[in-house]
Amino acid sequence: MIIDFHTHLFQKEMDKVGTAQQLIANMDAAGVDKAVVLPIHPRTTNEFVVSQMRCYPDRIIGFASVNPNDGPMAVDLLRRGVERLGLRGLKLHPPMQRFKDSDYDLLNPIIRTAEKLDIPIVFHCWAYFGDPYTSISGQVNLAQTNPGVTFILAHAGGMHFPDLLSLARTPRRWEWAENLYIDFAGPLEHQLGHPLFEAFAYTLREFGADRVLLGSDWPDTTSADAIALAKTMGFKGEELDLVLGENARRILRI
Repeated sequence: MIIDFHTHLFQKEMDKVGTAQQLIANMDAAGVDKAVVLPIHPRTTNEFVVSQMRCYPDRIIGFASVNPNDGPMAVDLLRRGVERLGLRGLKLHPPMQRFKDSDYDLLNPIIRTAEKLDIPIVFHCWAYFGDPYTSISGQVNLAQTNPGVTFILAHAGGMHFPDLLSLARTPRRWEWAENLYIDFAGPLEHQLGHPLFEAFAYTLREFGADRVLLGSDWPDTTSADAIALAKTMGFKGEELDLVLGENARRILRI
């Protein structure tokens, strides 16, 4: 089974176009069985994701999104999204939602709720130099201090991806974060032909095939391109199977 763990759908009034029908066509063209759809509250609502998910219940897996700055309202929105609407995880986007991944007092109520609901959290982490909102170290700290929650660090940290290599080299590396995964969705600077690509691919291999998830960031990048990228990174055989879907199956309990 192949699972694209990082895709988006957009509502009509937004500047991007991405419908459920187009997502399914993209998946079919790449041989993808299921896709995780990640909204960003309030730009894309949980209700919209659910409406699209219900059109293709066997193909689309919807996650919820809330803004931690909303306090108790965010907790209630997350509970409703999971318990009443059937969403399967949580997406948080510090830069767009204007909070820091190091603001533990703000995030703790959301993370505690996710733990009780037994859902994974996808954190945007496409950090550039000077980004005040996201960092690999901040999200690793969240994973370390919340071992009962599965964290997915999206975009493999962007231009800060070498920090992952230092973590991979840490003695007994998974003692610090057995619950931490990464996806490599859409970092354009790491596409084939870029001078950093070989270093990026090496870093992901060292981080471990059992902790890497396929992600396209569709509609910005196709699922077919993401699969080709995974293969070019040097993942083969059982390792490639883990990256393309088996890790996602484990997280989503499919």
